[in-house]
Amino acid sequence: MPRAAGHLAATTPGPPERRPPADSPRRSAPGGAASLVRDLSLGMLASVASGGGGLGSAGLGAPGLGRHFAVEAAEAEWLERAGDGAVVAYIDRADACARGGGRVVDTDRAWGTLHRCLALGGPGPLAYTVLGGRVLTGPAAPWLAVLAGPDRVAEAARALAPLDRGWLWRRYLALGASDGGPCFPYLWERLVAVRRFHARAAGAGRAVLFTADR
Repeated sequence: MPRAAGHLAATTPGPPERRPPADSPRRSAPGGAASLVRDLSLGMLASVASGGGGLGSAGLGAPGLGRHFAVEAAEAEWLERAGDGAVVAYIDRADACARGGGRVVDTDRAWGTLHRCLALGGPGPLAYTVLGGRVLTGPAAPWLAVLAGPDRVAEAARALAPLDRGWLWRRYLALGASDGGPCFPYLWERLVAVRRFHARAAGAGRAVLFTADR
């Protein structure tokens, strides 16, 4: 079922009562932002993430859209013990319950490029932002799911706080992008949103679950 900006309610974790039909789209970008320029931006960012334009492939050109959820510590502990099927059911339910409130942020297809920019300096707090947690699902699962615990979320929030547009621009060029075109402003917009999201999650002592549909 289509995705919209959302809120994951703090409820006892478990599988949803109903799963989306198998032939329904798993995730879609918000319709209000689906302009020609935005679509072009997403395509260019996916190319950068997957190694287009002279970049070495890092396997980050994800076909699906990225989304972060802030989850309570008890939910995070449950997710760490759950198997693929239970994690997939949880994510399906989280998507269906998404309603705003600062507990969800979307990175669309920009997540791969954003991760490469943040992780360019190697392992560390900035790299925790997207893929810097525990991978919860195997390659056959319909979702990529990565869980960062509250400590890592707090470290990422502190590392993200001082970043400015110039810093991201330099990292973006270091990946091999020849120019920003229409896509760099969108990448910066997503970084600002992710930074706000991590600051809120860290302040509340929450973990962060990153997901991307395959």
